Amino acid sequence: NNDTKTQLHWSRYFEVEDNVIVSSNALMAENLCRLAMHQNNPEWKKRALGMLSQMRENLITYPRSYSLWWQLALWDSERSVEIAVVGPHFKKIMARLQKHSYPLILWAGAPKATSHPLLKHRGAEGKTLIYFCQEQYCEQPEEDWKVVWSKLDLLLN
Repeated sequence: NNDTKTQLHWSRYFEVEDNVIVSSNALMAENLCRLAMHQNNPEWKKRALGMLSQMRENLITYPRSYSLWWQLALWDSERSVEIAVVGPHFKKIMARLQKHSYPLILWAGAPKATSHPLLKHRGAEGKTLIYFCQEQYCEQPEEDWKVVWSKLDLLLN
């Protein structure tokens, strides 16, 4: 009987404002941007920034409602900084480094070189090395903790 059937009506709703829980679309754009950096895929970053550009008017008009979108804008405004840790003690070293708050850093780590763009051709037998990179270009690896902490401090200034 058609009278007793309930019809469902779907509406397309794009959740873009942050509330108690951040906007799922802003989170997706941020994840896409991070994934683009991890995989060295400029097309994904372009897509994430396209999502951000559609939010421009809202960001300016109601900035408090769009904090995660603003964070993505901050990611885009700064040169990307990546830190790769490669070697048998990478987990321990990354945990030590990440105890401190360093915003806007992309982290990657593994026990040995992998196909990941930040970990490719990295590492040395029996050593755990720390690579400081900007936009996928890395400096010589570091083992000296004094140098590592000074480089991290420079990132904050």
